[in-house]
Parts: sequence; structure tokens; C-alpha cells
Amino acid sequence: MADYNCGECRYWLLIDDNDSLGYCRFNPPSIPEESSGRQLPDGSGRIVKRCNWPVTKQAQYCAQFKQAKGPSTNVGLELWD
Repeated sequence: MADYNCGECRYWLLIDDNDSLGYCRFNPPSIPEESSGRQLPDGSGRIVKRCNWPVTKQAQYCAQFKQAKGPSTNVGLELWD
């Protein structure tokens, strides 16, 4: 029987140099605050927003779990269809 936790989910990507935290990539990243971001240095006045993927512990879980095809890596693309 599979472990139904984030570390075994196909949408969870291991964070570099951390064996217990990863990014949940089930949904798109979110912008934490409307005022977050910074102006590009090119003088255009454009603002770059910072987006965040949810970070979870390997042992956590949610109802969106889908079994990964192999162990989680920080690349993860080989686990997706």
C-alpha cells in the first residue's frame, strides 16, 4: 500500500538541500500580497511580482494526493505525464 503523504505525491518537488521540505505544485503559485514585488531596473516602470509555491513537509498530506511514479527530486518533470 502506498504512503499517502506529500513526499510520495507526484505534484511534490523536493527543495534543494532539504530532505523534509518540498513545493506543492498541484495549483499555480500565488501572489501573497498585492503590494509585493519590485520595479524592474530597466526604467520601464514595470513591476515584477513574487509568486510562492506552497511549502509542505514530506510527511504532510492533502486530499489532492496522486501517487508519484518514482522518488521525488528537485526536478520532478520526469514524474509528470
